[in-house]
Amino acid sequence: MGDFKPTLSAYSALMSATTRIHKHEPKESKMQAIKGIFTEMEQEGVHPNVHAYNEALRQCARVRDDDLAKLLFEDMGSAKIQPNKMTYLQLIASAVQSRQLNRALDFYHQLQVIPGQISGGLARFAQRTLQGLLGSCVRTKRMEQSEVILRDFREWGLQITPAAVGELILSAAGADSVSVTISLMEMLEDYPEYYLDEGTILVVLQCAARNRSAELTDLAWSSLEQTQHYFGQDFPSPIVCHARLACMIVNGQVEESLEYLLKIEAKYPEVTEDLNFVSSLVEHASVGESVADKVYFMLEERNQQEKKVPISAMNAVIAACSSMGDLERSFGTYEEMKGSFSLTPNAATFNALMTGCVRHGKPESVKLLQEEMKSANISPNKETFVHLVDATLLTEGAAPALGILGEMTNKGYAPPLKLMQKVRLHSNQSGNPEDMAKVTSLCEEHGYRSLIK
Repeated sequence: MGDFKPTLSAYSALMSATTRIHKHEPKESKMQAIKGIFTEMEQEGVHPNVHAYNEALRQCARVRDDDLAKLLFEDMGSAKIQPNKMTYLQLIASAVQSRQLNRALDFYHQLQVIPGQISGGLARFAQRTLQGLLGSCVRTKRMEQSEVILRDFREWGLQITPAAVGELILSAAGADSVSVTISLMEMLEDYPEYYLDEGTILVVLQCAARNRSAELTDLAWSSLEQTQHYFGQDFPSPIVCHARLACMIVNGQVEESLEYLLKIEAKYPEVTEDLNFVSSLVEHASVGESVADKVYFMLEERNQQEKKVPISAMNAVIAACSSMGDLERSFGTYEEMKGSFSLTPNAATFNALMTGCVRHGKPESVKLLQEEMKSANISPNKETFVHLVDATLLTEGAAPALGILGEMTNKGYAPPLKLMQKVRLHSNQSGNPEDMAKVTSLCEEHGYRSLIK
């Protein structure tokens, strides 16, 4: 056999082995080892070119050594070797893996000014690398940079894997970036076989509600309908229904929200008995008296047209009046609900009334409402018990309130921390050691250690 003359490929393999061997050594010794290979290449007549440096940078990314990559890049400048797109992609990959996002973005901006398309094997590497950069930007809430990268993805004809799009949607929506979330949702249209799970759609809908984005709401709901069709579901879960309801309300679709409420009530009657389920409608109606009137008149018009009126919406109007301190209107609406609307009150109805009574100086009325609930065979829920305890503390003191608190826990409802703080304060003021012992026992039972002295 003749003399063996190493090729560029052979030196590339040597670089790979060298970076692994020197992985845990100081960066100076790593750079010295790489430079030694470059020196040997020159001695053998194999001139280090951009491809050789790219291979060295690739090995830096593999061992997550961004400092060495930076030194190699500086050495390229000293050797007057012009970096190409692969160079910058390798530098970006190394910086992202080392969590040096600012440095990665600097290299990305330099990549952008190089003319020409990204294609072939380079495109596959670019997709993987820039997907990682995009993910880091979204997770760290750098939404302007995220939008630029998404735009370049389209211009360069690159694609993101569907699973990665789903993860990015979750991060972008959680960061309240509507524009980035919309762009990512639109990307999913290229993958008709991929479906977002309900959890991701819930986060997107919540983002849409917080930011009053009708466009994002429509995209999320369209995606959910595809998911339901694929899995043979006829209706989403209650929490997703609530998120969509919130979107409809904040976008001013009150009439549509009432129709949707009817569907939810038919599917989940036990859920809509909780006033918290229509909290968005309550908040919307609580903006001002005129808005509460508007919602009520819409319900009245529906009733006159013999259209079904959602009891949840009527409860929301009562709650809105209560929150404004207009108890006369609250109870007046309650009477009309039973009369002209022919609706049967539920626990949420009484909770809406009790809220106003406790907050606006009518705690004695809570007991009367409790008696009315009993006569109507309506069981109190957790919120009802909270109002009963609050009212009893104000009218009768700690001992009777502790009795109601005992009923509440026997029903399986854990008392909220704020309620326990009130009960403890009243017990301490009464000075009754028996009451204080009961409070301590309840605090221990429910893990409120901060209230135990």
